[in-house]
Amino acid sequence: MPLKPLSTSILWSKDFTKPTRDVNAAIAVYNKSPTGINLQLVEETLNRPPRIHWAKQFKEVNSLEFAIAQEKEKLSGSSGTPGVLGAAAPKNLAPSRWIERLFLDAPSLDGYVLLGDSKKGAQGATFKFELGNRILLAKTARGKDTNIQTECRREFEFYKLLYRRREHPNLAKVWGWADLKLGDQHAEGFLMDFIKGADGFAAQKLLKDHWDLGIISTAQYWGAIQYIGRCHITVVRYLNDAGWVHNDIKPENYMVSATTGEVIVIDLGGAADIGRQPAAVTSNYLAPEMRLGGRPNPEAVGSVGSDVFSIGATLAHATEAPHAIHEQARPNQGVQVKAVPYLSNTPVGLVRNQFEYGVETDFTRQLNRMMSEHPLERQKVVDEVASNRFLNDSMLNDNEAKEVLSGVVSGRLDMEWRLKWAAAGKTPPTLLITDRSRIERDLDLKTRALKSKVTQDAVNITEGMLGMMRAELSRIAQLIQHANAFGIDTRRHQNIVNQKSREYDLLESEIKKPKSTALKSSSSSSASPKGKKI
Repeated sequence: MPLKPLSTSILWSKDFTKPTRDVNAAIAVYNKSPTGINLQLVEETLNRPPRIHWAKQFKEVNSLEFAIAQEKEKLSGSSGTPGVLGAAAPKNLAPSRWIERLFLDAPSLDGYVLLGDSKKGAQGATFKFELGNRILLAKTARGKDTNIQTECRREFEFYKLLYRRREHPNLAKVWGWADLKLGDQHAEGFLMDFIKGADGFAAQKLLKDHWDLGIISTAQYWGAIQYIGRCHITVVRYLNDAGWVHNDIKPENYMVSATTGEVIVIDLGGAADIGRQPAAVTSNYLAPEMRLGGRPNPEAVGSVGSDVFSIGATLAHATEAPHAIHEQARPNQGVQVKAVPYLSNTPVGLVRNQFEYGVETDFTRQLNRMMSEHPLERQKVVDEVASNRFLNDSMLNDNEAKEVLSGVVSGRLDMEWRLKWAAAGKTPPTLLITDRSRIERDLDLKTRALKSKVTQDAVNITEGMLGMMRAELSRIAQLIQHANAFGIDTRRHQNIVNQKSREYDLLESEIKKPKSTALKSSSSSSASPKGKKI
């Protein structure tokens, strides 16, 4: 049964209806081609805006979510129903089989269980499998797009080429290329070990939160950051020795294992030979020579120096702005987007200061070297590893750093810390910026309390009271900054604060009027109409 699109209204603004239009576009794609991948796209598009955005369409959204759940059951791959690849894909009940194994001890594919839905990516779709006590991840081509199939196969061939040299502990292990049975359909792709843990973006935020709360020490925090940097450098050096460049190093493209704390660099879909154009890049981590007019230069070629720059940008993001999404923090440019114009003389736009330092340290020298404008200077970070004082001079050895990362990502250190507070009969402190739902709730409550006009009560408000009101407005502005970092839609809240700021300016002028003028104005406004008793 096709999914029903969400309704819109001509009275709603274009900005407000954009998420609805995006959802309806995804629904149209799914109704035309009802596959598990396209259904995943509908669900992801629906969950993209904050929940409060759907308040006007609450019933419709609930109905849509129920319909999505029903479609998931239909696409589960059971006999007589379409498989995860969609009804148009040919039926094939043959068992899964290896087409090409990269290791002799590759696991047998008999008796595996497909876990969850497929996820859509730039080079293909991924599926999670349970195979006895092991969980594997399969990456397959999307649909019948031969170019995408080429990209998926090309990534596998890249791993195959690397394994002819040797394995690397900081790269994902790919077992081989297989023909996989997905319900009553088949798809080809490569299988790798599933890494249980967090990607670098999430791990960096967790590390900073644990440090701010005192769960880990300063030495443990910086030791973990140094270890992350060292792992990336060894991977870049390994790829360089093989004649390749990663091209897309960023926080989302490395994983931290919750079990071992090991740092695993993933997603080699953008990798290419040194001197060739990359297959995929992320603009906010690109080196200067890879950009043209602020955007990726399609003619640029990757190098060891460009990979080192991306590592520097990744470490800068980890230490300076771990909670900021890419739109708020641009690590490769050392700038930060200022999203809130009021209560400050700084205009909206790019504000330079994020990665500039008043004190020179090994850390700042390392970043300046890794993010130098000169690619050959950056390459020395890989060629002269012993000269990287910040990365090498750590108070923690590799095993100790991995122990910290494992404890942070798995939640073990946080649990132990909370148990200590509970044993002492106290409530542990919290960080406001780590809780998106709390930010959203507090922001709504505080701005709702501002809605009533106050200019008519000017006579009863003192300068001290006005100062307190402005202080509350300043706190809400800071809360909006945090919300922007989480990608929460704050335009309505910003409009309210802008309006209140103007009202407070009028109120201040009323308060500062001479008392006689204020009293005269007050008495004239309170006088009764002529001929009527009061």
